[in-house]
Amino acid sequence: MTHSHQDESLANGALARRINQVMHGRNTKAECTRMIAGKGNAGLKPDVLITAKGRAPVLIEAEYRPALHVEQEARDRLGCRIRQQTHPVEAVIALRYPKGLAGDNLDAVLADTRELTYCAVYPQGKRFPTTGWLTGSVCDLADLIHLVDVPETAFDKAAKDLEENITLAANQIPVPKKLNEGEIHEIFKRLGLTEDPKAKEASQFERRKKKRDQTARISGAIIANALLFQERI
Repeated sequence: MTHSHQDESLANGALARRINQVMHGRNTKAECTRMIAGKGNAGLKPDVLITAKGRAPVLIEAEYRPALHVEQEARDRLGCRIRQQTHPVEAVIALRYPKGLAGDNLDAVLADTRELTYCAVYPQGKRFPTTGWLTGSVCDLADLIHLVDVPETAFDKAAKDLEENITLAANQIPVPKKLNEGEIHEIFKRLGLTEDPKAKEASQFERRKKKRDQTARISGAIIANALLFQERI
């Protein structure tokens, strides 16, 4: 079955509507001109554009299978600027529609399909997954969008803030008086941690301090991960 450009346009419109239904707070548009900033780009039409406050814009380039050029087309969109958006496009999703995705009730067909195949591409040739394609529904695709629209600058800031706060918390914990006794040593053992062999060359105070810092950092990371998981569910 051969699909026309009109078929792809209809599928892109249905995909945009479905993403809006399953992703709260996103604004999704299909094939809109004058969205990409820059001289000579006014006529370019991203297949699907997803934006949200505080997130990086995500583009989806989509074709019906075999979609031999869709991944390269997705890469060509990396780094472009979307009008009225702070962050550049840091990730583009290449998506392949199954050949049988058609019909008068395309929205319902798209909502039911589990045969979308897709991958995310990034600058410097990075790709997820590294080989092959993910397969799933629009809801599965939405999970990937949720992951890739976090701006790199925001991710870097969050990582820096987490590190600074763990360090601040660690400094509130007293350095243990003995190297292999006390609550810090007990937590150290239960976490399965081992002392850096190079630390044995340091003074007893420095060794106790390093053990405290290592224990506090790992414990802080575990607590932060648990809080993020709780927020997610």
